Amino acid sequence: MPKDSQFLLRAEGLQFLLSAYSRSIEPLNAGSSSSSRSLNILESSRLCIPEGNQFLLRAGAGLTEPPSMEDWKQAKMMFLSDNELCTLPEKPNCPELLTLFLQRNRLLRVIPPSFFDCMTSLKVLNLSKTRIRSLPETLFKLKSLLMLIICDCKRLFRLPSQVGSLVCLEVLDLRGTKIKELPDKIGELASLKRLEVSFYGSIDDSEYVKLPRHLISSGIISKLCNLDTLSIVLCPGDERWHEDVEYVKTEVSKLKKLKFLCFHFPEVEHVQEFVTESEPWKKKLLMEFKFVVGHDVKSISSQVPRYLEFDYNQQGQCLRFVNGEKKPDGVLQILARSTAFYLDNHLDIKSLSNFGVSYMNGLKFCIISECPEIKTVVHVDEVEEDTIAVFPLLETLSIHHLWNLTGICQGILPEGSFAELRILSMHGCPKLDYIFRSSMIRYFRKLEELVIEDCQAIEQIIVEDEITDSCSVTLPSLKKLTLHYLPGLVNIWKSPWPQLGHISFYCCPNLKKIGIDSRFKDVIVKAEKSWWDALEWENDELRLYLENYSTIIFQDYL
Repeated sequence: MPKDSQFLLRAEGLQFLLSAYSRSIEPLNAGSSSSSRSLNILESSRLCIPEGNQFLLRAGAGLTEPPSMEDWKQAKMMFLSDNELCTLPEKPNCPELLTLFLQRNRLLRVIPPSFFDCMTSLKVLNLSKTRIRSLPETLFKLKSLLMLIICDCKRLFRLPSQVGSLVCLEVLDLRGTKIKELPDKIGELASLKRLEVSFYGSIDDSEYVKLPRHLISSGIISKLCNLDTLSIVLCPGDERWHEDVEYVKTEVSKLKKLKFLCFHFPEVEHVQEFVTESEPWKKKLLMEFKFVVGHDVKSISSQVPRYLEFDYNQQGQCLRFVNGEKKPDGVLQILARSTAFYLDNHLDIKSLSNFGVSYMNGLKFCIISECPEIKTVVHVDEVEEDTIAVFPLLETLSIHHLWNLTGICQGILPEGSFAELRILSMHGCPKLDYIFRSSMIRYFRKLEELVIEDCQAIEQIIVEDEITDSCSVTLPSLKKLTLHYLPGLVNIWKSPWPQLGHISFYCCPNLKKIGIDSRFKDVIVKAEKSWWDALEWENDELRLYLENYSTIIFQDYL
């Protein structure tokens, strides 16, 4: 496609392009479910696309200079994202321009003061992931603007109060910015349907005295009665929110059209009040949510990797319970509707199943991190005929730094438990000496990836018990096995290995034998060369076969 080309499309083709293009805007910070919460420009009935509209498509074309003034004048839709623009024209004459996409022009620092003077028809503006520090006053004269998207502009610390003049605005997306407060004039945006904001918070507590007292003033949210999406993301430990949340929570509970809510409840009492007062919650109209319950604090480095937190945030109904105690009723009500649960530093729970198996049977994604009293993930005293399956839909279980964890399961699991589990990862559990008993394996037939790291006491991955499994291959669906920093590991399992595609060993000095045999081909093995050379083989032919027909990657440092 020539980068200087200008195109004419029929309305149907342009609608398809706009819809696909809006879905390409990546989720930021709080995360989003891209399938249901994509920025579908065409959802607004007021953005009409007449037959034969002209548009300029130069996204990702490597532009260092903006298009010509003639291009600006003729185009009704301009796609200039993913370029290297550092300047924009002072005052382009484009009175018929409807949409302008400038996102991911990372060199763009300044928008000229008169840039928007002659864009009176503009309805959609995206400035995400640019380096702008301010928004020109002329932007707030765009009376037809429906969508203003300024995601991840990390140098933007202030949203001008003139934003209240954008009376037609339906979407205001400020995720990933560094704004310090929401201007009161936001309350004048009566048409606003979607508001997403991230607030700046300093890592230096002494700086808080210089910040505005309130993040959101009282009475502002209650004026936005047409909101169906509200996301408020805070800096962990921001004490200002503890005062604001008292009235903001009440105002949010009165929004009758809410379908998506991202919100932090510092106290469990706030949760109970919300589930009691919110009509969308009580009527099950709140289709997606990202809730944090408890006192979140700033951390220099999280024990949970960022990619995993990102995956967690992609789930539709998310509950993070942090620095909590016991099992508050409001938390259980939310847990019962959640598909993702992040239990972070719970102070007294001894097993995840203590929350009640029935409250967690809809979970698909679960993270457990730094809970000092947890000894087992699931504790089943005895199985009765009416006992329901444990985690029947769970697909991902990730465990981090449970210092007293001794096993995944205690007792006999009901049939159907862990039936959909595909990924199991365990990190930093010093008292864990094995992962599975052989009698448990039949519950994990769909497990595809197993990651065990930094568990010093583990001697075996699977230990044999008195109940034997009839399956000849252990974990038949397993494709990826990662074993790192396991100094006590001497054996993985005795049964035949499944047809793995990727295996990684690191710092397992006492593991002398592995169960790879001549059935394996095209497997990728990562390991330290000194460890690989010291392995004990049934015969040299097997080792040569594996080295010839597989990919052996020697990594002495991870």
